[in-house]
Amino acid sequence: MKLRKTIVLIFTMLTLFTSAFFIINRRNNMNSKKIFQLSEQERLDGLSLTIYYLSPWNFTFRALDVDDLVDGWFDYHVVVNDKSLEEHIDLLKRLSDVKLIPVEQGAPLNARLYYVFKNEKGNEIFSVAMWGWDENANMFVNRNEVKGDKIFYEVIFPFLPEDAIQDIQLIYGE
Repeated sequence: MKLRKTIVLIFTMLTLFTSAFFIINRRNNMNSKKIFQLSEQERLDGLSLTIYYLSPWNFTFRALDVDDLVDGWFDYHVVVNDKSLEEHIDLLKRLSDVKLIPVEQGAPLNARLYYVFKNEKGNEIFSVAMWGWDENANMFVNRNEVKGDKIFYEVIFPFLPEDAIQDIQLIYGE
């Protein structure tokens, strides 16, 4: 009986240490990983950007998630093709250089802005969801909560209507 307890205790401790190792390793990898690669010679063929925006002033009875926006809870929706993205390559390069800083304790998401980059096959390359009840302006990048950075807004400003840009600047003091 004592041997069984010892084995269970050892197994439990190994499981906890392994879990802690993977969590810490994931955070470290996230800090060093670029959002997506974009080199000088690289072309944007087939890349698309889809943006969903719901005004933060619109009242909803519950917090919205990304699926709600995609399913039609938006004021503005646009799909930007590779040709239009090429005109703003400087913003995309700045975005590709952002260091992601994971957030320890997050806030719940009340999605009002979501955008996703997809390749020519329609596979998601990179996504950002934002806004909620977090005074630190954290964002969800590739479904991981990270510290906010103004480039996440600036990269989509060329494709948003003026009233949406004003709302964003008003809320975050840009």
